[in-house]
Amino acid sequence: MLPAVPPSLNLRRASILEMIQHRGYVTIEALAAHFNTSQQTIRRDFSYLAERGLVERCHGGAMMAAKTFQQLPAERACSLRHLAELAVNHIQSGMTVYLDSGEESNAVASALLASQKRCRVVSNNLDIAQRLSASPVIEAIIPGGSVKRMAKRDMFIAHGDLVMSIVRMFHYDIAFMSVHAFDDEGTVMQEDLSDVALKQGVMELTDKVIALSSQVRQDAKANIRVCKAIAFDGFICNEALPVWLADAMKQANVAVQVADASVCA
Repeated sequence: MLPAVPPSLNLRRASILEMIQHRGYVTIEALAAHFNTSQQTIRRDFSYLAERGLVERCHGGAMMAAKTFQQLPAERACSLRHLAELAVNHIQSGMTVYLDSGEESNAVASALLASQKRCRVVSNNLDIAQRLSASPVIEAIIPGGSVKRMAKRDMFIAHGDLVMSIVRMFHYDIAFMSVHAFDDEGTVMQEDLSDVALKQGVMELTDKVIALSSQVRQDAKANIRVCKAIAFDGFICNEALPVWLADAMKQANVAVQVADASVCA
């Protein structure tokens, strides 16, 4: 079911949102002709809708916002966008980038789409690859394999041995890993065994690994070790790290960046 159009939108913006919901993607040029208005007016409409998490701007047009943003409270979605914008600053045109299947990586894909940096992106998240394919300057690659639905996040990912064999065909300039659970020494922990080997494999193939976290926690249920803090070249979060984790990152010489989410409050 498509999300309801907010009643606060004016008639043109409501119509634009409905068109995007049904078509998936619309261009500035087509909408300007349809509404008999200027392209600048349509750009302002896109900006208004994007700021509210309803659509994503991309080259020459706009498309539906990622499920990541649609399903989150406005304040948290805003905070996640700021984190993603910091992450995209690490990406340079011409790079080969790996994005894992996490919520934060999904947000990075949206920010990358808006930035229109020319690059190649490999991801086992089908939603990420589908959205990035709308850009004429981003080559989106899905490493083929078995597909499963991640019910908690309502997304589909590719997994299995075939995924790893295709992932190993590339050398990555930078990889982004969504992380949430840590032990008291700063080791990344995880509950699900399915993509631990994939994360570890990618880390061996990349020049730079950036950890992304919008929710840091010590979790007794997460008892599978992924990697130690020293495996990261940077750590981006949306709030100050707890002392025990900040100390672990400092000891591992990991640069920590905190996104300024004050405007989201």
